[in-house]
Amino acid sequence: MSDPLSRFLAGALDFLQWLVSLPRQGYTNLTRNSVEMWDGMTPFKYIRLIAILGGYLFLRPYLQKWGERTQAKQHEKEFSSPGQQAVLSANELRDGGKGKGKGSGKSVKFQEEEGEEDKGDWGKKARKRQRDVEKKIAEREEERLMDKEDIDIMEHLVDYEEGKDGW
Repeated sequence: MSDPLSRFLAGALDFLQWLVSLPRQGYTNLTRNSVEMWDGMTPFKYIRLIAILGGYLFLRPYLQKWGERTQAKQHEKEFSSPGQQAVLSANELRDGGKGKGKGSGKSVKFQEEEGEEDKGDWGKKARKRQRDVEKKIAEREEERLMDKEDIDIMEHLVDYEEGKDGW
């Protein structure tokens, strides 16, 4: 009879044996492949390998400089005329500007009008929770002020009893 516990233990033992043999198999594959990969190499394949590596090493600095120049041009274009922005697209409006984080497209004047500080990379839920907390704080403050006003009004009221002149 094979009960479920013995099958489970046999499966667990097989898994652990496989897990222990994994580094040994990796070492065997690495040594075999790194040695035997050179066996089938012909002089033509060696020349091809050297040409590819040499071309990469030769062209890499030029490609990096080209990428740096194009990126610098993009940055200059983005920051050169911040006041001359045309009509905003729907994506820019939804994302709050040209990007997320500190480099957003909102102007300082707009942020001051809204009363917002730079919120960084907050998610939608975190911003909503923060708004809810701010609303609750404002409501509590408003209630406290209303209670204070009610107490002030109550001080000036006179209790009226029938049959007596309260004045």
